[in-house]
Amino acid sequence: MHSTIVKHWIQILIFCLLFSNVVKADDSDQLRNELFNLELNTEDISKYLKKLESINNPSPRVIAYKGATCAFLAKYMVNPIKKLYYLQKSENYLDRAVGRSPDDVEIHFFRFMTQSQIPSFLGMSGNVREDKAYIMAHLDEFKLEGITPNIISFVSGFLNSSRYCTSEEAKMLADSLTSM
Repeated sequence: MHSTIVKHWIQILIFCLLFSNVVKADDSDQLRNELFNLELNTEDISKYLKKLESINNPSPRVIAYKGATCAFLAKYMVNPIKKLYYLQKSENYLDRAVGRSPDDVEIHFFRFMTQSQIPSFLGMSGNVREDKAYIMAHLDEFKLEGITPNIISFVSGFLNSSRYCTSEEAKMLADSLTSM
Protein backbone atom coordinates (compact mmCIF):
# COMPACT_ATOMS: atom_id res chain seq x y z
CA MET A 1 0.00 0.00 0.00
CA HIS A 2 2.82 2.39 0.89
CA SER A 3 4.52 1.85 -2.49
CA THR A 4 1.22 2.63 -4.25
CA ILE A 5 0.98 6.00 -2.51
CA VAL A 6 4.61 6.84 -3.35
CA LYS A 7 4.04 5.77 -6.96
CA HIS A 8 0.93 7.96 -7.12
CA TRP A 9 2.82 11.02 -5.82
CA ILE A 10 5.67 10.43 -8.27
CA GLN A 11 3.15 10.33 -11.13
CA ILE A 12 1.60 13.61 -9.94
CA LEU A 13 5.03 15.21 -9.65
CA ILE A 14 6.00 14.13 -13.18
CA PHE A 15 2.67 15.38 -14.53
CA CYS A 16 3.16 18.76 -12.84
CA LEU A 17 6.70 19.10 -14.18
CA LEU A 18 5.68 18.19 -17.72
CA PHE A 19 2.65 20.43 -17.90
CA SER A 20 3.58 23.40 -15.78
CA ASN A 21 3.38 26.89 -17.24
CA VAL A 22 6.74 27.86 -15.82
CA VAL A 23 9.00 29.09 -18.59
CA LYS A 24 12.40 27.50 -18.33
CA ALA A 25 14.05 28.86 -21.46
CA ASP A 26 14.84 32.50 -22.02
CA ASP A 27 13.31 32.76 -25.50
CA SER A 28 13.36 36.52 -26.06
CA ASP A 29 11.83 36.36 -29.55
CA GLN A 30 8.80 34.39 -28.40
CA LEU A 31 8.36 36.47 -25.26
CA ARG A 32 8.65 39.75 -27.21
CA ASN A 33 6.03 38.59 -29.72
CA GLU A 34 3.72 37.58 -26.89
CA LEU A 35 4.17 41.00 -25.27
CA PHE A 36 3.24 42.86 -28.45
CA ASN A 37 0.26 40.58 -29.07
CA LEU A 38 -1.28 40.76 -25.60
CA GLU A 39 -4.99 41.25 -25.33
CA LEU A 40 -5.80 44.62 -23.82
CA ASN A 41 -7.22 43.46 -20.52
CA THR A 42 -5.78 43.13 -17.04
CA GLU A 43 -6.34 39.39 -16.86
CA ASP A 44 -4.20 38.53 -19.90
CA ILE A 45 -1.56 41.11 -19.03
CA SER A 46 -1.39 39.74 -15.46
CA LYS A 47 -1.01 36.17 -16.75
CA TYR A 48 1.81 37.22 -19.03
CA LEU A 49 3.54 39.07 -16.16
CA LYS A 50 3.29 35.93 -14.00
CA LYS A 51 4.82 33.93 -16.84
CA LEU A 52 7.75 36.36 -17.04
CA GLU A 53 8.18 36.36 -13.27
CA SER A 54 8.34 32.57 -13.26
CA ILE A 55 11.55 32.58 -15.31
CA ASN A 56 14.56 31.68 -13.21
CA ASN A 57 17.60 33.90 -13.78
CA PRO A 58 15.99 36.08 -16.46
CA SER A 59 18.12 37.85 -19.01
CA PRO A 60 18.21 41.65 -19.02
CA ARG A 61 15.80 41.62 -21.98
CA VAL A 62 13.26 39.55 -20.06
CA ILE A 63 13.62 41.97 -17.15
CA ALA A 64 12.88 44.80 -19.62
CA TYR A 65 9.80 42.90 -20.84
CA LYS A 66 8.68 42.66 -17.20
CA GLY A 67 9.05 46.42 -16.91
CA ALA A 68 7.09 47.09 -20.08
CA THR A 69 4.40 44.65 -18.96
CA CYS A 70 4.05 46.32 -15.55
CA ALA A 71 3.62 49.70 -17.27
CA PHE A 72 1.08 48.15 -19.62
CA LEU A 73 -0.80 46.73 -16.65
CA ALA A 74 -0.73 50.12 -14.89
CA LYS A 75 -2.40 51.67 -17.91
CA TYR A 76 -5.47 49.48 -17.37
CA MET A 77 -5.66 49.78 -13.57
CA VAL A 78 -8.53 51.85 -12.21
CA ASN A 79 -7.19 52.11 -8.66
CA PRO A 80 -4.59 54.94 -8.60
CA ILE A 81 -2.56 53.23 -5.86
CA LYS A 82 -2.24 50.05 -7.94
CA LYS A 83 -1.48 52.16 -11.00
CA LEU A 84 1.40 53.84 -9.15
CA TYR A 85 2.58 50.50 -7.74
CA TYR A 86 2.91 48.98 -11.22
CA LEU A 87 4.57 52.11 -12.62
CA GLN A 88 7.19 52.00 -9.85
CA LYS A 89 7.69 48.29 -10.44
CA SER A 90 8.08 49.02 -14.16
CA GLU A 91 10.67 51.70 -13.47
CA ASN A 92 12.67 49.34 -11.22
CA TYR A 93 12.66 46.52 -13.78
CA LEU A 94 13.63 48.79 -16.68
CA ASP A 95 16.43 50.50 -14.78
CA ARG A 96 17.75 47.12 -13.64
CA ALA A 97 17.66 45.80 -17.22
CA VAL A 98 19.59 48.81 -18.53
CA GLY A 99 22.04 48.52 -15.64
CA ARG A 100 22.71 44.87 -16.42
CA SER A 101 22.98 45.40 -20.18
CA PRO A 102 23.72 49.07 -20.92
CA ASP A 103 24.64 48.40 -24.57
CA ASP A 104 21.41 46.63 -25.54
CA VAL A 105 19.46 48.93 -27.87
CA GLU A 106 16.25 46.90 -27.48
CA ILE A 107 16.27 47.42 -23.71
CA HIS A 108 16.76 51.16 -24.18
CA PHE A 109 13.88 51.11 -26.66
CA PHE A 110 11.54 49.43 -24.16
CA ARG A 111 12.47 51.93 -21.47
CA PHE A 112 12.01 54.80 -23.94
CA MET A 113 8.66 53.43 -25.11
CA THR A 114 7.45 52.98 -21.54
CA GLN A 115 8.70 56.20 -20.00
CA SER A 116 7.56 58.36 -22.89
CA GLN A 117 3.96 57.43 -22.09
CA ILE A 118 4.15 58.20 -18.37
CA PRO A 119 3.02 61.71 -17.41
CA SER A 120 6.14 63.73 -16.60
CA PHE A 121 4.73 65.06 -13.31
CA LEU A 122 5.16 61.55 -11.84
CA GLY A 123 8.93 61.88 -12.19
CA MET A 124 9.32 58.51 -13.93
CA SER A 125 10.30 59.80 -17.37
CA GLY A 126 13.85 60.81 -16.57
CA ASN A 127 15.59 58.62 -19.15
CA VAL A 128 13.48 59.36 -22.23
CA ARG A 129 15.89 61.78 -23.93
CA GLU A 130 18.94 59.72 -22.94
CA ASP A 131 17.38 56.50 -24.29
CA LYS A 132 16.24 58.17 -27.50
CA ALA A 133 19.74 59.56 -28.07
CA TYR A 134 21.24 56.12 -27.42
CA ILE A 135 18.81 54.43 -29.81
CA MET A 136 19.39 56.99 -32.56
CA ALA A 137 23.17 56.67 -32.18
CA HIS A 138 22.96 52.87 -32.43
CA LEU A 139 20.29 52.39 -35.11
CA ASP A 140 22.51 49.95 -36.98
CA GLU A 141 22.35 47.64 -33.93
CA PHE A 142 18.58 47.94 -33.46
CA LYS A 143 17.57 44.59 -34.88
CA LEU A 144 14.74 42.71 -33.22
CA GLU A 145 15.10 39.07 -34.22
CA GLY A 146 11.89 37.33 -35.17
CA ILE A 147 9.93 40.58 -35.38
CA THR A 148 6.60 40.33 -37.17
CA PRO A 149 5.02 42.87 -39.53
CA ASN A 150 2.39 43.57 -36.85
CA ILE A 151 5.10 44.56 -34.37
CA ILE A 152 6.80 46.77 -36.96
CA SER A 153 3.45 48.44 -37.64
CA PHE A 154 2.82 48.95 -33.91
CA VAL A 155 6.29 50.38 -33.31
CA SER A 156 6.04 52.69 -36.34
CA GLY A 157 2.65 53.97 -35.19
CA PHE A 158 3.91 54.49 -31.66
CA LEU A 159 6.99 56.40 -32.83
CA ASN A 160 4.97 58.60 -35.19
CA SER A 161 2.63 59.58 -32.36
CA SER A 162 5.40 60.07 -29.77
CA ARG A 163 5.97 63.65 -28.70
CA TYR A 164 9.65 62.78 -28.29
CA CYS A 165 10.30 61.80 -31.93
CA THR A 166 10.26 63.92 -35.03
CA SER A 167 8.66 62.31 -38.06
CA GLU A 168 12.14 61.88 -39.58
CA GLU A 169 13.41 60.08 -36.47
CA ALA A 170 10.32 57.87 -36.38
CA LYS A 171 10.88 56.95 -40.02
CA MET A 172 14.56 56.20 -39.41
CA LEU A 173 13.69 53.92 -36.49
CA ALA A 174 10.92 52.16 -38.41
CA ASP A 175 13.21 51.74 -41.45
CA SER A 176 15.84 50.26 -39.16
CA LEU A 177 13.36 47.59 -38.08
CA THR A 178 12.20 46.77 -41.62
CA SER A 179 15.72 46.51 -43.04
CA MET A 180 16.38 43.11 -41.47
